[in-house]
Amino acid sequence: MLDWFVRHHEGTARAVVLGIDEFWCEGDPALPLRHPFPFWLYDADILSHLKGLLRFDVVERLGERVAFLAGYGERARPDGYWDYAPEYLGMGYDGPDKVKDLSVPRPTMQADPTGRFPAAVLLREVLAGLPPDLVVVLISPPVFIAGLPAAGSEAAANEARCMAAFAALAAGRPRTAWLDWRSDRPENRDPVNFFDKTHYRASLAHEVERAVAQEVSKMTAAE
Repeated sequence: MLDWFVRHHEGTARAVVLGIDEFWCEGDPALPLRHPFPFWLYDADILSHLKGLLRFDVVERLGERVAFLAGYGERARPDGYWDYAPEYLGMGYDGPDKVKDLSVPRPTMQADPTGRFPAAVLLREVLAGLPPDLVVVLISPPVFIAGLPAAGSEAAANEARCMAAFAALAAGRPRTAWLDWRSDRPENRDPVNFFDKTHYRASLAHEVERAVAQEVSKMTAAE
């Protein structure tokens, strides 16, 4: 997707922001998927893209696509943005006393204790091929404290090694910043900021947005 973004904004992209969550800590070099993803939609090879279109559900939704072209029907936003707050509020999560399962620790993916993080290695190669003046912000998104490994546990140590690998990656590339919001910080201890352990509310999202914007501004100030 990063390759697609750069190809379609060649010469115009000034910054890119990548969220680094626990799944980037997968130790298997094959980086197995947890859920199917249509990579063909973003493939630079037109034949791969056309092959991906040869699917039954494409035919099944042909009428819907024709309606879109004719100006009817509701479409997703062109920028891909989706505000999930109305759906959570519609399910009754309208206050911190109704936040979903925040008090029950959830299993956390074990990072590779050897310190080998294939996603970090791959990302380093990809970033090396980006325009040198492109600003990059790597950020680990906020997680409610109950969704993080217990302090002092092996899982916490593993995750710390993983996050450090991405922090080092950012430090090794010009015009690249690392922001760690996946940690024990005051914002992540306040249930008012969350719907569940990983989906945070607009108030916290705006704080994250300001932090990212500040980093981008610092790295573009000299232009």
